[in-house]
Amino acid sequence: MKDVALIRVATGYAFATEHDQERCKSHKIGDHCLADIKKPRNMKFHGKAFKMLQFAYEHYEVPENIKVDGVEIAVGRDFDTFRKMSTVEAGYYSTAASLDGLYINLVPDSLSFEKMSEEQFENWYKAVRDVFWKQIFGSYAGWSEQEYLDKMAQFMEFG
Repeated sequence: MKDVALIRVATGYAFATEHDQERCKSHKIGDHCLADIKKPRNMKFHGKAFKMLQFAYEHYEVPENIKVDGVEIAVGRDFDTFRKMSTVEAGYYSTAASLDGLYINLVPDSLSFEKMSEEQFENWYKAVRDVFWKQIFGSYAGWSEQEYLDKMAQFMEFG
């Protein structure tokens, strides 16, 4: 079973989300379970980071088709791919050779709580925010950098 998120309450622990509770429904009352309880990095900051990703994704414009070697290929929009591309653009990746050894693949670093410390996540956040400014919002609707930061802050507060 995968990890579940818990919240410390006066009487012990409670599931953080309905999803976490659903994942444990197969355990019967009285079943013994083993838990390795760790305090994750700041959940509010994690949520803020994903709101920033959502804000940028909503403003990101991708062409419908591109030509590769004379062949037109349809391009789709996908949030998970956008998140991974943003992470690579921010410099958070490892490299891996293709099976035939002819290509190098850029593999985005995992943003999971287990793989990235609080400090690394904060640095990732700043780097991705800078990527969004330079590659998506720098010339978007004539915004200044301060207008961009204000609009992003407003989206994250009310979005």
